[in-house]
Order: sequence, then structure tokens, then C-alpha cells
Amino acid sequence: MKSISLLLVLLALPACDQDPPPTGNPVPQPVEAPEPHLVRKAALAGRGWYPGTAKELAKKVDSLLANAPKWDGGAPTALIVPHAGYNFAGPMQAAVYAAIRGRSYTRVFILAVPHRAAVDGVSIPAVTHYETPLGKVPLDRAAADRLLASGGPFSVHPTAHQTEHSVEIQLPFLQRILGDFFLVPMLVGTSPEASRAVAAALKKELRPGDLVIASSDSAHYGPRFGYQPFPVDDHIAENLRKLDLGAAKHLLDLDFDGFVDFKRDTGITICGFAPICVLLSLLPPETEAKLTGYDTSGAGGGDYTNSVSYVGIAFTGPAREAPEETKFRALTEAEQQFALEIARESMERFIREGEVYDLEKEGVSIPEGLRPDAGSFVTLTIDSRLRGCIGDILPVRPLYRSILKRAISSAAEDRRFPRVQEDELEKIHIEISVLTPPVKIGSFREIEIGRHGILLSYDGRRRSVYLPQVAPEQGWDLEETLIHLSRKGGLASDAFTSPRASFEVFTAQVFGEDE
Repeated sequence: MKSISLLLVLLALPACDQDPPPTGNPVPQPVEAPEPHLVRKAALAGRGWYPGTAKELAKKVDSLLANAPKWDGGAPTALIVPHAGYNFAGPMQAAVYAAIRGRSYTRVFILAVPHRAAVDGVSIPAVTHYETPLGKVPLDRAAADRLLASGGPFSVHPTAHQTEHSVEIQLPFLQRILGDFFLVPMLVGTSPEASRAVAAALKKELRPGDLVIASSDSAHYGPRFGYQPFPVDDHIAENLRKLDLGAAKHLLDLDFDGFVDFKRDTGITICGFAPICVLLSLLPPETEAKLTGYDTSGAGGGDYTNSVSYVGIAFTGPAREAPEETKFRALTEAEQQFALEIARESMERFIREGEVYDLEKEGVSIPEGLRPDAGSFVTLTIDSRLRGCIGDILPVRPLYRSILKRAISSAAEDRRFPRVQEDELEKIHIEISVLTPPVKIGSFREIEIGRHGILLSYDGRRRSVYLPQVAPEQGWDLEETLIHLSRKGGLASDAFTSPRASFEVFTAQVFGEDE
């Protein structure tokens, strides 16, 4: 069997699709979902938190971002963002999110606050998507399920997420800036001591290209909140600023113990205290922090009787390293052969018997190279004609599971073709492409045909993908490839030249049967 060399790849194949193929306003699909589409519906839209229609919401978020101060730091790995309604905290939220404009993140982990339910530990919802008027955001169910399976503080609270605002309020900003991304939402109710255990579990999950957000307002002052640490006529604005920025100094210094002590000594009512403790436990010591802004609702309304403070912080540092077990290496010839054999077994069992091939239950020993998370495409052909091709673009599950699942998808779920029949199985040729995570590039002119694959995104929403072997097989040059890629995404032929278009590349190892 011959192994085709490692190739940088873009995500669109005229012959291959994600599962399911893009339609309308596609987003990355969920993985290992508890139900095909279990959506946490928008609870805040049009209720005073943010506008209720897509047009109004997009306009509001874009206006806030347009008026935000320009970020002059590096690429953030983590943020602390207020979570009040946009009419109150919108400018401070935009000032933090300005730090990630023009950057690409694969997954966003939101450490949020359970305001309406008591959560002991960390709750991750049993859903596949969060929805706002701007569309659905898919969860990385594989990551969520790994955290839940790790035991310890992680669990599923049946109702805590239903009306909770501290996750949802962040999503429209992320949707307008990032377009497509995977979400891992968590409601954190841990003690400072337990936060270190939560952070230890998260460290094993975090990858390059991930962003962590602690969703939190700062001091809640006044009789409504039961917190009045200084007399009502004693320069409230000045005292609040001193109090809030005193807490923020410990965050800027990455001073976990100092932050905990400050909370104990002052009683400051920071609602996201637990999420921030987890975040501080996650950050490496070389991380740099910068205050992006400070404000209070009292200043905005001219009344400090009851006031909530808003502090934004962006954390930057060295690029996050992938855990050793997730770093890509080319498969050996024996591992390639194993991958092809399980792909065929998976396809044939499903077509003949309707069964899903489960390696673990059958006690099959899985080669080391197929255990790390990796994206893959399984391509089926008969006499060199495409018969099905679906894959995972992102590394959202162990490689062997991706291959098992996508062998079935390509045979039975590719909407461009009828389901493969039993009498076709012996005629089918299987090819597997093992992908590395996509990397954003500045211009389509950086693409090298024959070396790069392509993921085209338009307005951060419409996506189309070609595997690296597509253009050489079709005999296309760069311009021809991008024209076809644009049309594949339902766009005009020259859409790839628009400033609204963006591109990502990744690598692939491609091998097939009888090679």
C-alpha cells in the first residue's frame, strides 16, 4: 500500500462534504450528540438583554464593536467579559471582544455563572446547540462528554441552563466576530479549592486555537444586592472604582491567593468569582493581562442606589501547546492498513446488518496512531467515480472513531447519492484522508495547489471545502479551484476575491485500498 505524502489542506471538496452537507447558513456539526438536534433556545432575545431579531442584533453588536477601542496587544488565550444586558454592559463587552477581532478560534470554552439554580461543581448541558437570533452554535459534544466522563466535579444539571443569561449573552459577539466555532458551555459553582481540580481537567482538554472566557460582572452594590460596604453618601463612585480595581489588580497579576483573600476581606459581590478562580488556575505564569475597560451601571444611569460594575480583561501569552496525545504524526503503513480494514468492516456491517461496529465492545486492540483526536474524510468510489464522501473537518473525536463513523456516513448519509446497496460493496474502493486542524491564512494567494487544501468561509457563515487532492485530480489551477469552491458554497464565481471571504488550511495524509 502506498502512502501519499502529508499535505496542507483546505476544507472544501467538490466531491466531499461535512456531515451533513452545507445548506442555507451552515455551521460545524455537533459530535456524539445526545440527540440529533437538541437545541437550547434563545432565552434573552427581545427581553431587554439584547435585540430580538437577527437584523437588529447584528446591527447592535456591530455598532458596539465599531465604537470599541482598538486592541494593541497579542492574540488572547482567555478573556473576562461582563454578562449584563447590552444597554448596560455592551460597550465594556465590546472592548474585550475587540481583542479577538480578525483572529480565528476553533472552540470557545465559557466558564459562566449559575444565577438561577444551585450548581454543585460544574454543569455542562445535554444539548447539541445553543441558539440566538443569529443562528445555532454547535457544541463540541465530544469534548463535553470527555469532561463529563472524567468524573469529579462535572455533571449535567437538568434545568440550570434553560434561562441562564451568563452564557447566552456572550454568543452574539462571538457569532459576529468568529462566524463558525464550537462551544463548550459550563456553569461553575465550585469553591476556590475545588477550582484547581476543574482547571486540571480542562488543561487536558484545551488545544491550540481554543479560547477560554470567564463570564462575570464585578461588584454588585446596593440594598438590592445586600452589599453596602461604605456609607451611601460617601463618594460611592470613587469607592466602587477603588473596590473593583483592587480586585482587578489581583487578576492582572494572576494572583489567585490574593484574589481569594480580597474577596474574603471585602466581601465584594463578584458573581463570577468561581469561574474566575478556575480561569486563574488555568493560566500559565508567563501569561500577560491587560484591563480593557471599566464602567458601572450607576454611572450610566446616574443613580448609584443599586449599581453593577463591569470589568473587562484580556489575557495573552505563548501559544497553547497541544497535549502530546493529540499531536499529529503520520500513520505507519500498518496503521493505515488497520484504518482501511475498520472502515470497510464498519461500512459493510451497517449496510448488510444495520449494525454499528464497536471496537471497544469487541475487544479490538487499537493502534497508538489512531487514538488521538483527528479529523478524517472517507471517500468511496466505484470505477473511479465518486459514490460517497463525508468527513470531520475538526479533531473532535479519536481518529478511529471518526473513521468508523464517516465510513457509515459516506455509504448511507451522503445526500447526493442513494444509499450504497449490498451488491455494490465489493466494487467500492475506500480512500481515507487524515486531517490536521485548520489554520487561518491571510490571503488566498498563499494557497499552493497540490500542497494545500482549502476551507472557504464567507461572512463567517457559508462554508465550502476541498481536500488537497481535488484540484490536482481535476487539473485545476488556483483560480479555477477557487471559482469551483465558491460555486460549491452557493456563491458567485468571484466570491473568493471579496473581503468578506476568509480561508483556512490544514494537512492531510491520504491513502487507499490496494495502493
